[in-house]
Order: sequence, then structure tokens, then C-alpha cells
Amino acid sequence: DEVHELSNSGGSAQSLAFQQLVHLRVPVVALTGSAMNGYASSLFMLLWCLSRKFRLRYERTELTRFIEDYGYVKRFVEEKDAPQKSFGAVTDRVEKVKTAGQSPGVLPSLLLGDLLPVAVPLQLADLEIDLPPKREVVVEVEPTAEMRQRYDRLQRELLARIKRDRFDKELSGRLFGQLSEMVSYLDRSTADTGNTPEGDWEIRYPEEVGGRVVASERGLPCGPLSPKEVWLARTVMEELDEDRRAMVFVWHTQLFGRVQRLLEEQLSERVVVLDARKVGAKVREAWVDREVVAKGARVMVVNPVAVQTGLNNLTWFDSVFWFESPACNPTIRRQANGRIRRIGQRKEARFYSPVYAE
Repeated sequence: DEVHELSNSGGSAQSLAFQQLVHLRVPVVALTGSAMNGYASSLFMLLWCLSRKFRLRYERTELTRFIEDYGYVKRFVEEKDAPQKSFGAVTDRVEKVKTAGQSPGVLPSLLLGDLLPVAVPLQLADLEIDLPPKREVVVEVEPTAEMRQRYDRLQRELLARIKRDRFDKELSGRLFGQLSEMVSYLDRSTADTGNTPEGDWEIRYPEEVGGRVVASERGLPCGPLSPKEVWLARTVMEELDEDRRAMVFVWHTQLFGRVQRLLEEQLSERVVVLDARKVGAKVREAWVDREVVAKGARVMVVNPVAVQTGLNNLTWFDSVFWFESPACNPTIRRQANGRIRRIGQRKEARFYSPVYAE
């Protein structure tokens, strides 16, 4: 089960064990609720293991050729004048093509020719005879003027530095990770959630290229709630008033304590935190039974990765709040949502996604 977690073509221990097991020449049924993560590469190892026809076309090491055949690839094309080859008004052009990783998508011919012959696809709708309805709600929240001003300044300085670094062999592209983290700044702008020990927010180069600071902001006062936190507390309270229990997903561990504290203060009741660092995967389901269900806890804060597989008792909760995006990973989101909308759930499943405007 959950074979999408074994699709690592780089040779992880789990992936290698999976390859050995499926080649024992005994019947194999591979199950997953998320066949691919949006990128063609996520299907390569599963097809290579499960389809003899596929193995005749591709060696186990030919992931790159497979992506070029069936996936989508980002390519930057730069055109320059060819030196000393100008003829009147016509100039020879020289193209320089640079590959920069995958884009989402897969050609339908792969699904028709390779996946469907070895797969039985089931849509959730095929199984919904025993499932309640669901509702997905995206809410735009306006940041405060000060939060917006700080965010804009940090992003402006970061983008300017990225542009300046384009032609530096050592620094080019080294701040892309910081750029992807910028979206979390508005959730972590207070002094108790910043990315430094002092509670400030710093944008730095990676340590391997010196770790120099690019831009920084002092942490905002911890006391006042942010607009998204105000919305979260109010909406969770409304759900509880409807006799609905709530699970709150956060991505950064720095937010666990703050979100737990603000909800306990605003709701005037105990809020449970499931910390995967303290509760191992093998005992997690028993922990939920003991600390949540048996004690009647109505709100739990957790990283979605900790509950995306293996837990079948989370139908205790009726509503999910995605306080943070799971690094834009669709597999994590689908799997985590599936924890509450499954057999055993009797109420409408609600999924809330508060996002800051723009």
C-alpha cells in the first residue's frame, strides 16, 4: 500500500526493497490513493517495476530519457548574434538552450499505453456510497498594512539580489529556496515564530556559499493576533459550536506553540499538538486514541506529513484547516484530506484554506 512513497528512482532503501519484492515472481497488487504527484517522473519507477512491456523500452537508469519522451521540461532559450557573421540587415543567430528541470504534466499516451494496461483506476466517486459530502473553502485574508509593507520590502530586496546574481557562477540560483519560503513570512513574522533564535526574519545565502544576510526584519510583537489567526480562531469556534471537531495543519514547527496557545486562549479549551518528533509513526494511531479520542479533545494541531498515511482513526475530526500550504505538494494535501473523509465519517467533511490576499 501507499506505493507512491516507493517511487524514488534515485535508489532509496524503500524503493530498492520494493523493486526486489515485485520481482519475486509472485502476484503483486500495488495500491495508492495518489498515483502521481503531478510530474511524469513520479510514475517512472512504479511502471518500471510493474510492467514488463515498460522495462523492454527503458533501462532502470533512463529516467531522463523517459521525462523527455512523456513529461514536460523547462528550457530557457537564449539568442545571441553570432560573432563576425553579420550580412547586411540579416544577422545569424545562435541559440543557447539550458534545461532547468521538470514542469507538471504527463502525455496522455503514457496513461493509455502503459498505465491503464497494468492498473485498475478507481475514482473516489466510485466509493462514495458510504461517504458524506465535502466542502472546500478558500478564504482570502487581508494582511495588516505593516505586514504587507515588510513583506514587499523583503521580497523586493530578494528579487533584486537574485537578478544581480544571475551571472555569478557561484551565487546564481542559490536564493531560489529563500524565494519559495517568502510566502510563509506573513505567518511567521512575529518574534516567537521567526527563523532566527532571536525571533527575527532573515534571508540568507546557504552556508556553503558563505551564509551572508540579504535582507532582514525584526520580529513583530508576539501579543497581537495576525488577521489570519483572528480568522482561524473565529472559524474554529464556529465549527465547535456546530459540534464539529477541527484539525489544524501547520507546516513549520515554529508555529506549533503559537497556534496551540492562541487557540486555547480564544476557545478556552485544551488543544492537542501531535508532534511527529516525539510520537513515532508506529505508535501514532494508538497515541491519537489515547490522547485525543479517549480524552475528548476537539482540536488538534499537526503537520500534515505526520498523518498523511497509516492513520484510520482521524474520522474523529470533521473539519480541516490548512493554516499553511504543505510546500505546494498535492500528494500531501490529498492524502491528509483523506484522513477525515473516509469510511467512518458521518458528517460533511469541510476543508478550509485561509490565504493572504495576492
